[in-house]
Amino acid sequence: MSQRNYNRRINFDDVNKIMELVKYLISLDEDSLILVEGKKDISALKSLGTKAEVLQVKGRNFSKLICKLQERGKRKKIVIMPDFDRGGEKKYQQWSRVLRGIADVDYLTWKKLRVLVIRNAKDIEGLPKLVEKLKYLDFSSTLTIGFIGSSSPSSPIS
Repeated sequence: MSQRNYNRRINFDDVNKIMELVKYLISLDEDSLILVEGKKDISALKSLGTKAEVLQVKGRNFSKLICKLQERGKRKKIVIMPDFDRGGEKKYQQWSRVLRGIADVDYLTWKKLRVLVIRNAKDIEGLPKLVEKLKYLDFSSTLTIGFIGSSSPSSPIS
């Protein structure tokens, strides 16, 4: 997809919001957990720089996974990050129901990110590529200064 198409679909405010949400994911520490569908999603989030534990749900018994999470003790935060497609939406709803009351779950980051990137990234593994493309848009260069390596733990969710 050309830069021209990205400019039409993602405006300045959207780029800023996407980068803030990605920055938030990067800022999560080792006591946090991000739940994803597959192995490539783990690699994608790690390539962005998150220090949080990223756990694959696909191919696992979700009930057993929840029991293991409870055995490990309380996490600072659990972020639900399935793919952005319809299947991911169903998984998001399922995982949210099961995790409700068990942990401090971030229910908003995925919802906000999905709305912003759905046309340009269908899954988590497409997120690093999208972030790279957004960095090279004319108006985004000032947004990325100090972006990688920033350890601000504040959530962009308001």
